Amino acid sequence: TPTYSARAEARRHIAPLLAVNRLIHLRYGPSPGEFSDAAAEQWSRHLRATILPNNRTIVRVLEMNRHLLTADELDNVDVFALHVRELEYRHLLHDWTPESTRFPDRLSSILDVEQ
Repeated sequence: TPTYSARAEARRHIAPLLAVNRLIHLRYGPSPGEFSDAAAEQWSRHLRATILPNNRTIVRVLEMNRHLLTADELDNVDVFALHVRELEYRHLLHDWTPESTRFPDRLSSILDVEQ
C-alpha cells in the first residue's frame, strides 16, 4: 500500500474505487421499500467481487496516509472501517445483526484538495 506526500495523489488512488462502488450501490444496492430477487443476486455478486475488495483497498490507503487527513476525515475513516467490517460480517459470515453502520456520506469527498 503506497504512502503519498500529497492529498491529490491519495485521492487519485481511491477515487475510481469509490466511483465503482457507488455505481454498483446505486444500480443494485438495497433501497427502502423496494426488493427484487434479480437485483439482490446482482448486488451480492458485485458486492463480493468488487465492493468488498475495493473497500479493503480504500481502508488500507487511508490508513497508510492518515497524515494527510483532517480531524473530521479521520473520524470518517474510522466510521468507514467499521462499516466495511460489518458489511463483511453480514455478507461473508451471514451475521444479520440489525443496525449495521452505514457508509459515511462524507467519505465520498475524502481527500478533496480543497480541504
